[in-house]
Amino acid sequence: MIKKYPPINAEELIEILGTTIKHDNDNKLIAFLCQLSAYTEDSQFNLSFNAPSSSGKSFIPIEIANLFPPEDVIKLGYVSPTSFFHSTSEYNEETEEYLVDLSCPGPFKLNTLST
Repeated sequence: MIKKYPPINAEELIEILGTTIKHDNDNKLIAFLCQLSAYTEDSQFNLSFNAPSSSGKSFIPIEIANLFPPEDVIKLGYVSPTSFFHSTSEYNEETEEYLVDLSCPGPFKLNTLST
């Protein structure tokens, strides 16, 4: 039986996430909500951290990913934006869209980030 948890607000969530991620309140909140959105049917969104090399861009997403069940997490590294389209996508001519199936990461599994 699944117990219901009381709703929490953004400030409470930031405080909870602050146990492992200090500061960067906006980034950790948005990263958590982005990862949580993967559990919705049609409300997912993408997030990109843009900063110089070795500035810690992957720390927040990896820390937050550790809060989710391991079987629901695919950690990818060293992939270009177009690499998804070349190996795991199908093009729909009618809608002029690519459908990328990330349920099977394929070759990307070789490039997983170390945690």
